Amino acid sequence: ALLCRIVSLSTYDKISNLLSPPSASFLSRSLKYPRVNDGNVRDAEDFFRTIKFAALMPAFWMLFDQQGSAWVLQAKRMSLPSWIQAEQLGVCNTAFVLVMLPVMEKYIYPSLERRGIRVTSLRRMGAGMVLAGVAFLISALVELTIRRSPPTSVSFINQVPQYLVLTIAEIGVSTTGLEFFYQEAPPNLKTASASLFLLTTAVGDVLGGVVYDVAEGLGMTNQANLLFFCGFLMFGVSGAFVKFSLSYEYRIDEEKGEGGEIEFSLVRSENNEEEE
Repeated sequence: ALLCRIVSLSTYDKISNLLSPPSASFLSRSLKYPRVNDGNVRDAEDFFRTIKFAALMPAFWMLFDQQGSAWVLQAKRMSLPSWIQAEQLGVCNTAFVLVMLPVMEKYIYPSLERRGIRVTSLRRMGAGMVLAGVAFLISALVELTIRRSPPTSVSFINQVPQYLVLTIAEIGVSTTGLEFFYQEAPPNLKTASASLFLLTTAVGDVLGGVVYDVAEGLGMTNQANLLFFCGFLMFGVSGAFVKFSLSYEYRIDEEKGEGGEIEFSLVRSENNEEEE
């Protein structure tokens, strides 16, 4: 409610007072109203710093959901044992999450840190988006193999690599993303920020079928071409995500000397090297 009040008051003031000094920020216009203070405006500004990342997240979920549709249809044209249905292959994602999540947290991330590679939240998410694109390129190559082979002669095992890569991507984007949006939000807007992240999942679900309509509108009726289109679309989104992350400054919690209160401050941006 506070966030909505700040935005609405700022918008109202912008419309009603077009001669305001150009140096004043948009949100700071709400300070002239008695129920808004400097802290409220700073919190709102910090909240909106993550909007650009949230705007790109639906693209990931849009592709992620294809494992329950496009990949299932692909599996139905592959060689399956009598005790496995194409729809059941989605269990690979769950199994890989249970295995890879502790492996990533306990071994891979610490190993990279020891080699001097800072594994920040945005780097995890950016890498996850790139891997999602790789997963769809693998899926497209599998599709080409199916098309060039006799019917149901390609083993379903060929789908396992794409599930594995997409699972690692999910770990980087989903688990890290929720943590990032929550930690980077001001104390009184953490719930709103976490909700914003979850909203990206819903938007991605809605757009899941749109990507195929767009691809078909461009004349991509071949399933392999559609999967290649999804992969390169994800690479494009990943590039924008990385570009935004290079100038992003993280918030950190610093304990004050008394009272146990928390003071938030900005730390160095993603593209600056940490001083030894």
